[in-house]
Amino acid sequence: MKPDIFESIMSIVQESGVDPRLLELEITESAMMHNEAHVIRILNSLREAGIAVSMDDFGTGYSSLSYLHSLPIECLKIDRSFVRKLTTDPDSRAIAEMIVSMARQLKLDIVAEGVENEEQIRLLKELHCFNVQGYYYSQPIPSDEIRRWLLPPSPAAGAVSARGDGFVNLTYDFYDEY
Repeated sequence: MKPDIFESIMSIVQESGVDPRLLELEITESAMMHNEAHVIRILNSLREAGIAVSMDDFGTGYSSLSYLHSLPIECLKIDRSFVRKLTTDPDSRAIAEMIVSMARQLKLDIVAEGVENEEQIRLLKELHCFNVQGYYYSQPIPSDEIRRWLLPPSPAAGAVSARGDGFVNLTYDFYDEY
């Protein structure tokens, strides 16, 4: 992570006028590898500024479970490689189940990425993972088109987050449907 990333993010937040409590920064496990203490300081500063932090692609990197509990994160995102194989690979299902269980024990939110069909949704509900992202609900939406999604009629219980590539993530929470 760049040394001045916190200042850059806060400058963008101030220039845009966006409430930092509406933002979520996703980091990958590999981002932690370079300078763990420095990254944790930055993440703590972001959290103190009101910006939520989630760990993206969890389970595919090199994270040590010994420091996971000390990270200032609110959410783990199950990597799509496990979600894609939920219906065909018992090992992928076991890994997803373990990630969901661990997140619940650590009082973290959990999001399954890459959901593409109803069978995956059914299995994720069985695992008590109620937040999903994926093409089943929507492909990435260009940020200039997101207003159509935010204005009525909008997707029920949907959450939107901006991406750095000009697209927006739409996460669907079907907790109330379960």
